[in-house]
Amino acid sequence: MTAPGNQDIMPLRSTQASSGPAGPESRQTMNTLSRLSALVVLLSCSLASGISPAEAGRQTDAARRHLNQVERQLRDAQDDVARAKRDLEDAQRRQKQLPDQIEQGKKQISSLKNRLAEAGKSLDEARGKIAPAEQAVKQKQEAVAPAQRQVPKVQAQVDAVRIRLWTQIQQKPDYRAAADAQAAAQKRYDQACEACLAELGKVESYAKLAQELARREQELEELRQAKAPVSRVGAASTQWIETKNEVERRKQTAMEGDVAIATTRSELKTATDALDALKAKYEQEMKLHPDLSPLLAELEKARKAAQAAEANLDKARAELAAASKAIEQSQSQEKSAREKLQQEEQELARKQKSLNSADDDVKDARRRIDNREDDVNRLRRERERAEDTLRDKLRQESRARSSGKKK
Repeated sequence: MTAPGNQDIMPLRSTQASSGPAGPESRQTMNTLSRLSALVVLLSCSLASGISPAEAGRQTDAARRHLNQVERQLRDAQDDVARAKRDLEDAQRRQKQLPDQIEQGKKQISSLKNRLAEAGKSLDEARGKIAPAEQAVKQKQEAVAPAQRQVPKVQAQVDAVRIRLWTQIQQKPDYRAAADAQAAAQKRYDQACEACLAELGKVESYAKLAQELARREQELEELRQAKAPVSRVGAASTQWIETKNEVERRKQTAMEGDVAIATTRSELKTATDALDALKAKYEQEMKLHPDLSPLLAELEKARKAAQAAEANLDKARAELAAASKAIEQSQSQEKSAREKLQQEEQELARKQKSLNSADDDVKDARRRIDNREDDVNRLRRERERAEDTLRDKLRQESRARSSGKKK
């Protein structure tokens, strides 16, 4: 017959659930196991006198395994207690903090509802401005065209009267005399320029330069007609421009130094200034003419009317654009307020749910703490018994080995 100490001590089943406290059935089972363990210890001690060293060693190992198991169960129970205490603190914190947060959330929701209502009102107002603004644009557009057509109509009448009056002015003796004097001065100036250039043409160097210009111009034209490469046409064009600039420079130099040209230029300026002054005098008189003055006033009125119609159209278009932009802004504000309101309502519901569960969580955490603290106290006692058993087994093993050596 094998002694009880030859079998492993029955391990204590952990009272810790993976998620939850130990119940009454679990504690009853552990109490039963504790009594069985004590019985095993008593039996082992009673049979120690006739036990072999090997059997004593096995009993010692069994006692050590049992102690380790109890210590694991004790640590698990202590961890459960710590976890339950943290859960209790969290639930109590929610009980304390969530009411204020919920109240603030309700105020925020009320404010967002007001914002949403205001945004909706603004949107309705903006939409109500669109139709009148569109109608205003249509009306202003219809007013612009007639006003714009009136300007060229009156302008044509003004031009016709001007031509008739200027024709009469040009027949006046003083005007004819001034115009004839200006024409004669222009003719003398042109003749002086022609004479100067004719003399320049007799200069051999200038004549050669003029011939070179004509040759380069003909060469450039031939290259263009032949569709020569761009590089050749470009080079020929550059040479022609350089030669032409030199010819013009020679002409300018000769004309600036010619006395006749200087004299006739001065005479031409004097005659032209006299004719321009006479024109300005008659222009002012003509504006006061009874045939032209009313038309000029009507033309100015038509121009202002056209400008006003265009300005009114621009203003109506700006108001329509502003109304459209106001709709976009109001829609954006309404969307933002609605989304924010939805978020706040969801957050409020979450906090309310958390607060509702906080009372149950507090009760559950306290129950778990009580249950597992009982297990901790019981397992501490069990650990002391297991430690005593292990010490007894170690002494028993030591005596068995000493007895075996004597034999």
